[in-house]
This record gives sequence, structure tokens and C-alpha cells, in this order.
Amino acid sequence: MARAHRNACMHQEAEVIPFKNWSNVAVLLGIALILIAIILPLLPFQTTMSIPLEANNEKLANSSEIRFGWIGARGMWGGFDWDYIYDLLQSYNINCIMAKLGYTDGGWYSGRHIRNWLAPTDVLREMMDYAQGRNPPMKVFYSPGILHGAYDISAEAMPWRCMTSGGSYVNWFNPAEPDFVQRWKEIIESVILDYDVDGIMLDYIRYDGNNFPYNPSVRVKFEEYLGETITEFPGEFAPGGDRYNEFLALRVRILNEFTKELVDYARSLKPSIEIGSYTWGWGDTGQDWGWQAFRGLADFWASDGYTETNSVLQTKIRTGLGALDGPEGIIPHTIFLRHRTPDSMSRIKTPEQVASQIDLLRAEEDDGWTSYMIADGIGGAPWGYANYEDYLSLISLPETFKLTNIQALTSETTITVTWDTLTDGGSPVQTSTKVEYSASPLFEEEKLSAPPQLTVVHHVQGQIVEDLTPVSSHSVELTGLQADTTYYLRVQSSDVSGIATSKVYEVSTSSIPAVKGRLIVNAFENGNSLQASVNIARARQNWAARARICAKWFYTSYLFTR
Repeated sequence: MARAHRNACMHQEAEVIPFKNWSNVAVLLGIALILIAIILPLLPFQTTMSIPLEANNEKLANSSEIRFGWIGARGMWGGFDWDYIYDLLQSYNINCIMAKLGYTDGGWYSGRHIRNWLAPTDVLREMMDYAQGRNPPMKVFYSPGILHGAYDISAEAMPWRCMTSGGSYVNWFNPAEPDFVQRWKEIIESVILDYDVDGIMLDYIRYDGNNFPYNPSVRVKFEEYLGETITEFPGEFAPGGDRYNEFLALRVRILNEFTKELVDYARSLKPSIEIGSYTWGWGDTGQDWGWQAFRGLADFWASDGYTETNSVLQTKIRTGLGALDGPEGIIPHTIFLRHRTPDSMSRIKTPEQVASQIDLLRAEEDDGWTSYMIADGIGGAPWGYANYEDYLSLISLPETFKLTNIQALTSETTITVTWDTLTDGGSPVQTSTKVEYSASPLFEEEKLSAPPQLTVVHHVQGQIVEDLTPVSSHSVELTGLQADTTYYLRVQSSDVSGIATSKVYEVSTSSIPAVKGRLIVNAFENGNSLQASVNIARARQNWAARARICAKWFYTSYLFTR
């Protein structure tokens, strides 16, 4: 009977059979705890690890639809009615506010390393104060015009301009010039550390023609890339020369390295900073969308939508999505809409035209849009723009949601991915659940052979785990995985406002075999003595420790997992 009772207790997590001498129980348990302390640290148990996958839980790129309200620079000379602007944007569920506030040599704020051009106040400070004071707060992006030599160029910045093959200068800056690179690192440092902006939307980080830059600093870069001494420059690298196509490809490399240096520096100052990038055309601007997206140098892209014609806009959308292998490609792709026409300052798209273009980009499964010059004409701006509320009122703008708190719990053969879906105000939103994963990268890059040898990204389909049941807290367990293996995964949720897809994360399973054991403390009457044993059973191994004390019969069992 004692043996049967003992075996039955082996399957219980904890059981204490009362007996007369409780002081001996305390002694016995004390011995058991000492044995646990000695033995357990020697066992190679596996510990499951919870890994936060996203440093920024409020990431705009994780929204079901990215929506920007872009403040026009012209209005900065007259000031803004900020209460009106924020009430307008939030009432129509716009995610973020942004303005082009600075160029290389000046801007509309009072930051370090930059001159305030005519603005009566520090516009960036006003934007931040108003955005952070809202409930919920609104994100603020700083948009710099980086290579564009706009407005008043100082004597200091003149040598940084791009040189053409004929030796003349254009009002675009050279990204190979070390002093120019340093200036932009200083500007970025100021807007992050002094203003704590949520994001930076890189603009004019491109070329505006195919006949520059041919500066001496560019020649130095080319010699480094090619491993040769260039005796004559531009020489054969000039338009029409035998090596002109090499020039087009190498200047793309200069721009890529410049972009990477700025983005890496920004993220070193604020890891949660979001980076977007505006694009203009494909090919002759030198912007290599795929190369930068593949390396995570942008959280999303925005192509220009400067057209009245929907068929032209459709081509722009498909070109952008194609470079990133979207819809739902390696990073989100959005369209920079403009309610002015590209060929005239006086002609303005009608609200109906803008609404139809947003309907088009949604039909093409694009990831979002920017409403250009949304606040011009408000607060005394010199140009009489239409009231943008007339435009927003014609657009279906349900409240968006975002993916937050993305985490992975790993073990030897499983990865459990969890995340929440919330509105901008923090309310739970019920959405679908989807995880794509693979032991191989989900995206590959291809360098095109045609000049200027840009990069396109290709999606490699992984395994899908999906549940369409709407929930706000999501959990997906990936099973049957290989130990000590890196997996590539991304999560996705959707509702009527759109689809939110995370970036691709790399998560590794553990290399330590799983261990489970049972601590058993046996005490049974054996004349005047009591034998206590600690048996720790685990895969393929057993440990035992014994002690003898005087007491009455006692038995208990504890289950542990470490």
C-alpha cells in the first residue's frame, strides 16, 4: 500500500500528508531546499527567452494606412493657426504632421548649425509643442531638403555644390564632399537631441540631372571604388565617354553610402527614430530604392504623385511597389499627393480629383499617402490655397491601427510570436492574425545590369500561419523548428482601414535541449530513521541525493521546469 500510495503521489504537483511531528517536516524541507540549491545550478536546463522585436512601439510604418499632413513652407512667413491644423488632422484620423523645415544652409526654425529664414518663430519647436500637447499626441517628422541648394546659399556652402563635366556649378550639393556630410550630421543631431522629433523624412536626397557631380572629391571616391588611378577626370567618364555608364553607377554608390552614414548616425542618437525617404522618378535621379530598403535604411518610401492624370499616377504607384516587391513588400510604399498641379502654381486639383487618386492608390494596395501643402492659406500665408478640409471631407478615413509590442518567445524547437493591435489613442482593435516565416531570408536583392545598375527586391514566399478571427492580442506558435537556427519572420494584421505589416525580424531558436524534471522528497518510516531522497529526472540522466534524519513517515512532491 505504501508503494502504491507513493507512486500515485509521483503524478501530483504538490501533496503533503499530515503527521504528528511538524518540526521534522521543517527540517526535511530545509534539507530538500539545500539539495535543490546545490544540484539545480549544475543542470544544463534550457531557458525560454522573451525577445522584444521592435524598439519603437508607436512605429508609423506599422500602421494599417500611413497618412501624413504636410505643412507647406510658404505659410511659415505668416505663421500658423496650430489649433486649427491639429484639430483638422486629428478629426480626419491623420497619423502624422510634417514640414520641410530645413535645407543645407537655412530653414524655418532656430536650430543649431542652421539659419532661420524669415520665419517669425521657431516653427519646429511650435510643431513639437503642439503635437506633444495633444491627446493623443501626434507624431512630428522633420523633412530636410538635403542635396537641393534652395534659396540663399552661403559663402561657406558654395564649394559644396556639384560640378558638371564642363566645370560649371549647379545649385545641388555634392554628397562626396566631407564638409557637406559633416554639416548634415550636425543638423540631424540638432533636430534629434534639441527637438526630439519622431522621424526624419529625407527629401531631395537625389540628383537632378545626369551631368554631375564631377568634383575632385568624386574622383577620389571613384579611385577608391575602382582600385585605380584616374589620370584624367571627367575624361571618359563624361557624357558620351566610354566609361559614362560607370560614372552613372558609381555616383549611385556615393549616394547610397551618404544616405547610410546619415541614417546610421541618426539611429545611433535615437534608436527609435523613424526614417522615410521621398523619391522622384526612377533611374536618372541616382536613388537606389531597393539597395537602401534591403539594408533597412528607410522604414518606408514615398513616391511623387505630382500629376492630374490617374493613369500616370497608377504607373508611379506600380513602379514604386515593383522596386520593393509590394504590395506589402519589404517596406511600405506611399504616394506623395499634391493638390496643386505640377505645371502651374495657380491650377489646383479639385477635391473630387484628389479623392479619386486616393481611391486609386487604395485599389492598387499602396500603403499610404501624404497630403501636400495641407495648411497653406491658413494664418496669413501669402498664397491663397484652397481649404484642405474640403478635400479630406470627401475621403473615407476610418481610424487606423498599428502593430505594437511585437515579441518572440523562443525555445529549442518553437517560436511564439505575440503582438497587439491598437489605435493611435491606445484602444484595442480587433484584427486578423498572420505570420510569415522561413529559415531562409524572405527577400532577396537583384542588381540590374542596365545603367545605372539599380537594385530591385524580390519576395521569397515563406510559410504562412493565419487566423482570420478578429482579436486585439495576437499569439502564434511556430512549431517543428530546428534547434540553433535563425528564422526570418514578419507579422501582419488587417481590418477595414487597411493592412499593417511589420518589417522582417531575425529570431534564433535555442541550441540547449529542453529539460524538465520532478523534485521528489521521500520520507518513510524505517524503524527509528527517516530516509529522504531528492530525485531529479530529466532526459537521459538522473541525479540522487540522500539524507537520513529521525522523523515519522512523510512524503511530498514538487514539479519544476526551468
